[in-house]
Amino acid sequence: MYLTQDETTKLYFRPWTSDLMTIRRVPRVYNTEDFSADDIVFDLGGHIGVFTYNIYNKVKQVIYVEPDPNSFKIGKYNNKNASNVIFINAAIVANNDTERKLYKSDTNSEGSHSLHVSSREKYIIVKCVNYFDLIKKYKPTIIKAHLEGEEFFIYDKPIDKNVRIFIADFHLKTKAWKKLFHLYLNNLLTIQKFTDVPKIRITKKPRTVVINLIRKTV
Repeated sequence: MYLTQDETTKLYFRPWTSDLMTIRRVPRVYNTEDFSADDIVFDLGGHIGVFTYNIYNKVKQVIYVEPDPNSFKIGKYNNKNASNVIFINAAIVANNDTERKLYKSDTNSEGSHSLHVSSREKYIIVKCVNYFDLIKKYKPTIIKAHLEGEEFFIYDKPIDKNVRIFIADFHLKTKAWKKLFHLYLNNLLTIQKFTDVPKIRITKKPRTVVINLIRKTV
């Protein structure tokens, strides 16, 4: 696998893909200003490890989870000097599946594979790990999640009370997903007492929305 090193960040990426765009995008869309040295962070859907690389030296521990084996190898290599990172090569799921089909993107975007877009012809079989089991095991205070559709099977339940910062990509590719997103966001902002800390302006007709939420008391 041929890799190129970004001169600015020193991160390695696949030059024929959208990896470099991800390197530029992550600090622009994810708010990390309130991270602290006591935080345990979930980087779910960690891709090539850009988010983990940007925050591991600010926090107590990072649990990096990525299903795609090639992206996982790069993410692990990009964070090879981070002694406080636990690396898990698996897909996050809401049930007890041990394996799933990961449908490969038909574009150059290695970060947009999906467990749910079954119309794609190419797929690989990946191991799975249950989201709620991870929560019980590691007790994160911060969750950053990019789950490519699986979010709608997970966040219908309350975010764990220990979580004070919740950052997530929600995909709005269908009308049903758009409706669910607005229901979940309203629940997070009202019942679960999070506050929105917008990082970027959302376009009028987005396919993906990034939310940055903080809960002052947990």
